[in-house]
Amino acid sequence: MVNPLGWDYLNPGVPVAAKLGMEPGQIMVSTTGGNNPQSMVNATSLAIGRGEIEVAVIVGPTASTPGRWPADIPIDQCSRGPCKPADIEPPVVFGNNRRGTTEAEEERGLDLPIHVFPLFENALRAAAGRSLPDHRHRIGALWSRFADVAATNPHAWLPTARTPEEIVTPSATNRMIASPYTTLLTANMQVDQGAAIVLCSAEAARSAGIPPERWVFPRAGADADDHWFLSHRLDFHSSRPSACAGRPCWPSAGTTIDEVAHVDLYSCFPRRWPSPPGARAPPRRPGSLPHRDRAG
Repeated sequence: MVNPLGWDYLNPGVPVAAKLGMEPGQIMVSTTGGNNPQSMVNATSLAIGRGEIEVAVIVGPTASTPGRWPADIPIDQCSRGPCKPADIEPPVVFGNNRRGTTEAEEERGLDLPIHVFPLFENALRAAAGRSLPDHRHRIGALWSRFADVAATNPHAWLPTARTPEEIVTPSATNRMIASPYTTLLTANMQVDQGAAIVLCSAEAARSAGIPPERWVFPRAGADADDHWFLSHRLDFHSSRPSACAGRPCWPSAGTTIDEVAHVDLYSCFPRRWPSPPGARAPPRRPGSLPHRDRAG
């Protein structure tokens, strides 16, 4: 289970397994990090390939919305701190749980994404040779296109179309958080979403009666960590580990970047890329994805 932000439960996999009537051999919960869902898929696929497990369920909720409390959990049970019933065993921990900032970074207010990501954004802008107004227009246009899609989706959390100017211009309802991010340019934590994926061996799928034409195989995956602490990084506009992780995926997947129609790049904030032609940007090797920092 991916760590559910906003609900501190000792082992959230236990009630999920109980509701599904499962008796799992192992329950694992990730640390906090935007990279963990994909990393769990990678690690689980490898474990199945090695014959260590046959079936695994990866589930991830985002429970940060006030007023959306699970109906069968008394609110006073968790209102005074983490939800930690005495009879529940702690889970196996997946991921790196070390401290995310140095004391020097914390003293300078670099302890939250809303304080750190603007450094990346402005570094990318400078590396691309863009002016402040030009860059604001670019990220506003990017977010405006997302808003257009959300406006047509009945399940979107903010189903409102907005112009680039509305998004990047500070106002009473769209205050500046950290330049260049206004409220509408920051990550929206007040959501109520979840997803799950079942991974299994071919034999388990066959035993469950799933026809082979419906089988979907993960083709390739890779993980890499940048320098753990922000102040230890070479610069804020590139990520060599991301490039190193991406390059081996193409031959492993039997394809090339030129054959891929759509690429999903996770980021909490716009971080507009790629650069326009002729811009000054970090070098990119053929077949690699644009440089980005470690997600999450």
